[in-house]
Amino acid sequence: GQRNLTTIPARGFLVIWADGDTADTGLHAGFKLNADGDSLYLFEADGVTRIDSIEFGVQIPDVPYGRYPDGSAEWQFLTLATPGAANVQAYAGVVAEVTFSQAHGFYDQPFEVFLACLTPGAVIYYTTDGGEPYKEGGRYPIGKVYTGPIRMAQTTCLRARAIKPGWRHGKIATQTYIFLDQVVRQSGPPSGWPSSWGGTAADYTMNPSVVTPQVQAIKDGLTSLPTMSLVMTREDLFGSTQGIYANPNGTSASWERPASIEMIWPDGREGFQANCGARVYGDVGRREKKKSFRLLFKGMYGLTRLRYPVFGDGAADEFDTFILRANFNDGYPFGQHKTQLLRDEYGRRLQLALSQHGSHGRYVHLFVNGLYWGLYNPAERPDASFAASYFGGDKEDWDAYNSGSPTGGSTNYAWSGLLSAVRQGLASNEAYQRLQGNNPDGTPNPAYVHWLDVDNYIDYLLVNFFVGNTDWPHKNWYGAMSRVAGTGFKCFCWDTEWVIDLVVGHSLDSSLTENVVAVGNGLAEPYGQLRQNAEFRLRFADHAHRAFFNAGPLYTDPGRPQWDPGHPERNRPAAAYAELAGSIEKA
Repeated sequence: GQRNLTTIPARGFLVIWADGDTADTGLHAGFKLNADGDSLYLFEADGVTRIDSIEFGVQIPDVPYGRYPDGSAEWQFLTLATPGAANVQAYAGVVAEVTFSQAHGFYDQPFEVFLACLTPGAVIYYTTDGGEPYKEGGRYPIGKVYTGPIRMAQTTCLRARAIKPGWRHGKIATQTYIFLDQVVRQSGPPSGWPSSWGGTAADYTMNPSVVTPQVQAIKDGLTSLPTMSLVMTREDLFGSTQGIYANPNGTSASWERPASIEMIWPDGREGFQANCGARVYGDVGRREKKKSFRLLFKGMYGLTRLRYPVFGDGAADEFDTFILRANFNDGYPFGQHKTQLLRDEYGRRLQLALSQHGSHGRYVHLFVNGLYWGLYNPAERPDASFAASYFGGDKEDWDAYNSGSPTGGSTNYAWSGLLSAVRQGLASNEAYQRLQGNNPDGTPNPAYVHWLDVDNYIDYLLVNFFVGNTDWPHKNWYGAMSRVAGTGFKCFCWDTEWVIDLVVGHSLDSSLTENVVAVGNGLAEPYGQLRQNAEFRLRFADHAHRAFFNAGPLYTDPGRPQWDPGHPERNRPAAAYAELAGSIEKA
């Protein structure tokens, strides 16, 4: 057919947005460019004759990249973006990142750190209080000028950046050095730290009554798990007007602050350090002293994705976000006598044990600006990016939901479409098959939308029934569906904390004999309709038999409690519990 051609006059300019949003006003390309490096080609109207091309590497957030002088063959980072006009002054170059003579880790003796930068003539600024060295916008640059080795004798978050006039400054590099002898004596508030967070009394102190009798055991526990170190400016954490800890109810993207996150292994294996954004995460748990964080990896902070196997083998090794869970209902101080710190992780691992994709998690010791913050549970956030990692496609292809609300740039299409299909009734075999994108005989029909992954849904229900999840299904769930691939709506366990209460008198409103199989609201609304279908009931029974019998993933010894690890070879849920409990007990 006829093409809509755009003509650029001689010495003219044309602005094209390479964002894939062709529905927006202006001239938008139907593709995006990758900030980590990509290529772009310009062709004649015949679509064959190449006029020009560029292959570029990693880009710097908010820094234009173009030809300078304008129209020359040389591509450079520019000091100012001038869309629709000639390119102006270029940076002479980009300052290299600062390197450290000592890697982050655990130390028991003082040592010196040497800083270096490969860019000749660059000046290194550094801080030791979490501040951003040479932060732009103030009257004076923040930090000290590096002139020689820096002595480390206590837990320190060392941050450094190199500067050179006429050059684009390098990114901030961070390394955290931990001295356990100091950590076990941690008291508070340390000098310069607030005594309260947004009206809530701060709590920094390691309890002497716990630590003093067993100092070595505590130190051993602090090296029994990997450590994560979150570093931010103190104002971004605790400032009365902009601090996310002092203003924990801020839920929008405007309450995201720049940060550094490190993963430090006590055995010395290679971890990572990455610049990211940080937000407080959660619902009611925001009111507690020990808050959860969400970390976001974006081009404005550094690389667009963290590339590291945070959750080990079998899990994704690239992330644009993950959650640092504090285990609100099952943690300190809300949980108190009923605290076990593992209920949610246990539920998510049971979903994985049923051969379903789910959110992976692990346990770490978290330090915040060099202070020990407690035992945390990093976990994958089951959003659109998560779904694309495990099921394929681009994250833009997926609609993802947190308790029914779209996350990120998702639409209402999948969830509202699923509910609409369900509410038409599912008792007939025809309706049941159509829900799965099939003809009445079970063969796929490309004209039908595949609304629900029934096998995933049944196993998801089995986990929540098994643990007696009473704070669900009206909330505390994630789900996702591809608008492109037609793989059906998929459900993921999340926040399974109101389950399996073992402590008499300290109820989480979920006893060991809790029965929630009659639910039919929220994410269980499809189940409420599917129960009327004979084929679904048989399919559900098959899944239940595989899960609960013959040493299946949810098999339990009838002569022993479900969480008793006494027979791990015959009691697989108990074995999973024992593994988790053992990790926490050591920590």
